[in-house]
Amino acid sequence: MNTPLSLRAAAILGTLLFAGLAASDNEFPTFQPGLWSFTSTVNLKGANKPQVRTVRKCTNPTADIKKKWDMLASQSCKFSPMTHDGNRYSYGSFCEKNGLILQSKSSIIVESSSAYRVETDSRTNNQAQKEIIEAKRLGECAKKEGV
Repeated sequence: MNTPLSLRAAAILGTLLFAGLAASDNEFPTFQPGLWSFTSTVNLKGANKPQVRTVRKCTNPTADIKKKWDMLASQSCKFSPMTHDGNRYSYGSFCEKNGLILQSKSSIIVESSSAYRVETDSRTNNQAQKEIIEAKRLGECAKKEGV
């Protein structure tokens, strides 16, 4: 029986999605820091409808991706070299941890330094999923009081 990916596996997938982007600093697109909106649409094989989630946060996507890359590389995840064709950056990844095997192929389509889309096809053990993340910079971060 096929069951949806666990929350833990989904979290690993999300982290891999962004971590793989930093595989090659020479090929990596740079994004502006600020207030960003990330909308994730996940289609699990056999599910009736996609899972959609939107998060807004003040961040520097470029720095976040590099931190996640370093963390995953230290946990024995392996990434294929990133290829770059026009505005599309593509790579593959393979991770194995506690019996969970995760393989993915991703493409990042860069619209600008303030908008991009990530398309990922992933497989963990016997489950498959497709995730699309739309990322858009909304503006500057709100200033904190007293700063």
